[in-house]
Amino acid sequence: MTITGTNFTGLTGVAFNGTPSTSYFLNSDSQITTTVPNGATSGLISLATSRGTANSRTNFTIAAPIISGFNFTTVPVGGTLLINGSNLTGATVVKINGVAVSFTPGSSITVLIPSGITSGLVSVTTPGGTATSPTALSVPAAPLDVSVVMEDASLPVLKNVQYYSGYPTPPSSPANSPRNPVNRYNITPASRTTRVGCFIGASACP
Repeated sequence: MTITGTNFTGLTGVAFNGTPSTSYFLNSDSQITTTVPNGATSGLISLATSRGTANSRTNFTIAAPIISGFNFTTVPVGGTLLINGSNLTGATVVKINGVAVSFTPGSSITVLIPSGITSGLVSVTTPGGTATSPTALSVPAAPLDVSVVMEDASLPVLKNVQYYSGYPTPPSSPANSPRNPVNRYNITPASRTTRVGCFIGASACP
């Protein structure tokens, strides 16, 4: 940003509401170019020179962040979420459904969805305030990976393993499975809760 005034020669520092800028340049005795530092909040701008310190007559205002949307409305655990919007630079906190997550800052914010996160609104906090997404982010529940193990010397040939609660019946185990079989099936149901049943032919396993 550009600051104009008088008697800027001998400039030694620029601060935004007490937060010093690390980048400023004296263009002339009446003009300075500077960068708003990360962490700056709304307030007075102060200039320090060899002659003393001067404050701006009015407050400088940090623009409030705005979330316009995401790269995808549904992102699974382990997926990458890109948060788009305005005034997101300098973000200090990002939350999904109220849970703080790690992020890569920038004009757009990148989040790698961690385990334990559930669907909900996304919020971004910057020195200018907190923005909340207009729509919720959908985070599907992690697939349930169940290993079904049958080990029993009393079992004859294991014909198949069936799923309850509306899940499809998996492929039958080999017709000539040996005694004391070990059969494993992995399932990824839409729900995180299911029941598994074992049948030998038409009879339930003991």
